[in-house]
Amino acid sequence: MKKKIKELWIKEEGNALLLVMLLVMCMLMIGGGIAGVASFHMEMSQAYKNTSSLYYAAQSGAEKIVDQLNKRLIEEMPKLMEESSKEAKNEIAPLKPKNLEEFMPSPDYSKLTYNIDPSNSSPYEGEFILLNRYQDLLKEKAIKTITVNTICEPDAVLMEIDYVIKNEKNYSVVHAELKPKIKSGKVEGLKVLSTATLKKEPFSAEIISKIILEGDIVISDLIGHKEFFLEEYRWMDENLIPNTFRSPILTFGDLVITNDAQVIIEGDIRAKGYIPPHKVVRSNGKKVYPELEEYGGIYVSHGGRLTVYGDVITLSNLHTIKKPNDGDTAITVHGDVFANSVVIEDDYPYINSAGKYNTERFLKDRVEGQKINIYGDVYIDNDIAIDRYVKGNGNEADITITGSVFGITNFDIHSSDPDPNKSSGIYAMGENTQISIGKNVFIHGNAFISFDEGENFSALYESVGAPYEEVNSIDAYAFPPDSDPIYLKLFKNSINTNRIRLNLKESAGNYFYAPYMISAMNASDTEGKVYRGNPDPSLENYSPEKIRNHSLFDDPEELKNLFNRGKVDESALGVINSKWNEKIFAGSSYTIKKIISNGLEFLKGEDRTINPYKRNYFIDGITNYDLLSNYRGIQGYMFIKRDIFYKGIDASSADHPLPVEMIFHGDIISNHSDVVNKLQPLDALDPIMGWKEDQPVYIYNSDYYENKELDIGSFYDKRHKPIKTVIIDKGSGTLTLKADTSSKKEFYGLIISNGRVVFDGVEKFTGVMISKGRIKDANGDGMEEQIFTEELAKGAYAGILIKNDLKIEYDPNVFFDIRCQDRSMKRVILDYLGFTNYLGNTSDVVQILKPSIDFENIQKVDFSSKSVIDIKNTQAYKGVRFEMKTLRQIDE
Repeated sequence: MKKKIKELWIKEEGNALLLVMLLVMCMLMIGGGIAGVASFHMEMSQAYKNTSSLYYAAQSGAEKIVDQLNKRLIEEMPKLMEESSKEAKNEIAPLKPKNLEEFMPSPDYSKLTYNIDPSNSSPYEGEFILLNRYQDLLKEKAIKTITVNTICEPDAVLMEIDYVIKNEKNYSVVHAELKPKIKSGKVEGLKVLSTATLKKEPFSAEIISKIILEGDIVISDLIGHKEFFLEEYRWMDENLIPNTFRSPILTFGDLVITNDAQVIIEGDIRAKGYIPPHKVVRSNGKKVYPELEEYGGIYVSHGGRLTVYGDVITLSNLHTIKKPNDGDTAITVHGDVFANSVVIEDDYPYINSAGKYNTERFLKDRVEGQKINIYGDVYIDNDIAIDRYVKGNGNEADITITGSVFGITNFDIHSSDPDPNKSSGIYAMGENTQISIGKNVFIHGNAFISFDEGENFSALYESVGAPYEEVNSIDAYAFPPDSDPIYLKLFKNSINTNRIRLNLKESAGNYFYAPYMISAMNASDTEGKVYRGNPDPSLENYSPEKIRNHSLFDDPEELKNLFNRGKVDESALGVINSKWNEKIFAGSSYTIKKIISNGLEFLKGEDRTINPYKRNYFIDGITNYDLLSNYRGIQGYMFIKRDIFYKGIDASSADHPLPVEMIFHGDIISNHSDVVNKLQPLDALDPIMGWKEDQPVYIYNSDYYENKELDIGSFYDKRHKPIKTVIIDKGSGTLTLKADTSSKKEFYGLIISNGRVVFDGVEKFTGVMISKGRIKDANGDGMEEQIFTEELAKGAYAGILIKNDLKIEYDPNVFFDIRCQDRSMKRVILDYLGFTNYLGNTSDVVQILKPSIDFENIQKVDFSSKSVIDIKNTQAYKGVRFEMKTLRQIDE
C-alpha cells in the first residue's frame, strides 16, 4: 500500500486538478463573503434611504402646516395690525364711555416710557415709546386667529394635513397635525406633530417604517422696529375740569364791557377784580374809605350790555356806571352771583385818572338807563345798592333778583372806626329807583353815613331800604362814630318805604332777617312799611311789626352760625334754599348745605368721595375747624366758589385769618424760568418761525406800555375757516384782537395773557381766556398804585376789555383740539399751565402726568384716544410670521 502511494506521489498525476479545486473553493468562499457584504450594504443603504426619506417627508408635513398658517395669517394681517395698534393705544389711552356712569379702565402707563436723546438737553423733545406692546398683541392675535373657533384642549387638533409621497418601490404616507400649547388653561403657543409612514401600498396595513417629528411653532419678532406713541391729550375726568379751565373767562384783573358793546357769555365769569386799599387818598390828601364805584370786578360802562348764561364770581363788584348822555347800560345774569357788592353807580364823584372829582356835571343831574337783572341767588360781602344820583322810571325795578340774597358781613357799629364796606345791606338811594327780590333775604349789616367826605362814619339803624340821611340835626351824629336810633321815631314818616320790593306773602314761604330795620313793600302793594328785621325786643320801640314771623335763623347767634360759623342744622338749610340740596361739585358726596353746616372734611381734601379734587385748603397744616371763622357757614361756601383766587387758609396766622391769595405767576401759570424761556416769541407774520396751520401757536412778549394789535384773520385757513389757535402773551402789556376782514371775525382757541386782552372788532370767541390784567405802576418801581374810577370804567388796567359786540362760548377742550406738528410745543404749554411736569426730565410717564402746579392734588390730563401708534424703521408693515423653532423625533 505504501508502495502505491509513493508511486502516486512520485508520479504527481492529478495534482493540478486538486489544486484547482482548492483554489476554486477558496474563491467561492471569498466571493460569497463579498456578495454577503455587498448585499448587507445594499440593505443598509436602502434602510437609510427609507429613513431619510421618511424624515424629510415628516419635515415637509410640518413645514406645510407652517406654510398654511402663514397663508391664513397673511390674509388676516391688515386687520390684526389695526386691532393690535388700537388695543395697544387703548391700554394707555382708554376710550371714554359715551355714558359717563359706565366703567372706564385705568390707563396702564407701565407699557410706555419717555425717551430723551442724551445729546438733546430739552425735556420736551423726547419720544414716547411703547415697550413692544404692539408686537406682543400682534403675536397674541396671530395665535387667536388659528385657535378662535376651536375648543383648545391639549389634544385638540387645530389643523391637519394628509398626503402621500411615491418612492422607488414604496410610498411615504404623511399626516401632520397642529395642536395648542396650553399653560394654566391659556394657549401660549402652537406645536406640530408630523408622522411619515413607509408602506408598500398607500392603504396597506403593513408598515415598513415610521417616524414621528414634533416641533414648536413660534411667531417671529418685528425686525429692528420701534413703537412710537404720538400723544394727544384730554382731561383725566370730564367731570373734574381743572380750576383754571372751568369758565370761558378767568381774569385776575377786571372784566370791562364798554363803548356800547353788547356781550353775551355762555358760561361762568370769574374775575378777581381790583380791590382798592382799605383807605384811599384823595387829591386833597384826605384818607377816606373808598366808594363802591372805586372797586373793580365786572364793570359794564358807558352803554355796554352784558348777558351771562352762568354764574358771576368776583372778589370785587358787579356794577354798571354811565354818564347822563351814554346809552342804556345793563347786566343780566342767568345764574348766581358771588361778589363784594352789586351796584348801579352814578357818575359822581367819578374820580378821573388824575385822582380828581368829575367837574363836568351839576349835582342836580341824574343818570338814567341802567338795569341789573339776576335770575339766581346773590351772595355778597357788602351791599346791593343803587347810588344816590341814579334815577329810575318808578314803574319797574332797576335791580331785579329773582332768587335770594345773602349778605354775610357784620361790622361792629360801635367800633371806633367803623368801615362801611364791612357791613352788608340793601339800599336804593336814587330817585324813583327800586330793588326787587323774589325770595329770601338774609342781611347781616347796616348802613353808615359820613359828613366829612368819607373820613369817618356813623351807623344808621337800617339794613334794607332807602337809608334816611337827614340825621345831622341829631346831636349824636355830630360826633362820629356816635349814632342814635332815635331818628327812626323822629323821622318815621320821612323814611321812604317804597324802594325795596319783597315777596312778603305767607304763601310764598320766604324768610327774612336783618339786624336792624327793613323798609320795604310787598311786591304787589303800592305802599311799604318800616319792619323790624328780627324779633329783638329792643327794636319794638321803633317798629312794632316784624317783617315775617318764622323760627328759622331769626336770632342773631343763629345768623352768625349761618353766615360765618357753620354748625347749623342741614335740614333747616334745605328749607331756606332748595338749591343747597345740590352737590357742591360733580363727583362729590357733599351737598352745598353740608358745606355750610360743616365743611371741614371737604376742606381737608383727604377723601376723594367728598372732595374729588383732593385739594387741601389748610396750607399751614392746621385743620382745627373752630379756628376758621372766615370759612364756615355761607362764607365758607363763598370761599370755595371763589377758590381760584385763594390758595388756602393759614389758620396759624391769627384768630380770624384772611385767606392766602393765589399768585398768578406760580399758582395759575408756571413761573419756572426753564418753562417760560421755552416759550419763544412766534410772530404771526413770520413765515418761518411764526404761526402755521400745522403749528397754530402765537407767542408774544409785550412791553408794559405796548398795545400789540393782532388781526385774527391771520389765524384762518385757505377755506376762510378759523383754525383753533393758542395765543400767549408773556409780557405785561396789551394784546388787542381786531378783525380787519369782514368775513373773518371769529376766533377759536386759548388765550393766556400776563397783561390785558382787548376785543375791538372780533364778533365771536370760542374757547377759554386766562389773563392777569395790567398792574398800574406808572413809577416803574414794582409797587401797585391806586386805580381811579375813570380808569376802571374804561378798562385801562383790566384783564379783559371788550369794546364791540361779542359772543363768547365756552369750550373747555379747545386746547386738546389744537394740533401741533411739533409735539414739544404742546408739552411746553402743558407745563406752562401746570397740568404736566415734563421739566422733571424723567422717563416715568406717571411722573410726567403729575401736575407741576398741584393745589388740586389729582392728575389733570391723560392721553386721548386720538393718539396714534406709529411703527417706524422696520418692515413692520409686513407684520409677523409663524416659524418652526425646533423639530425633534419622538417615540410613538
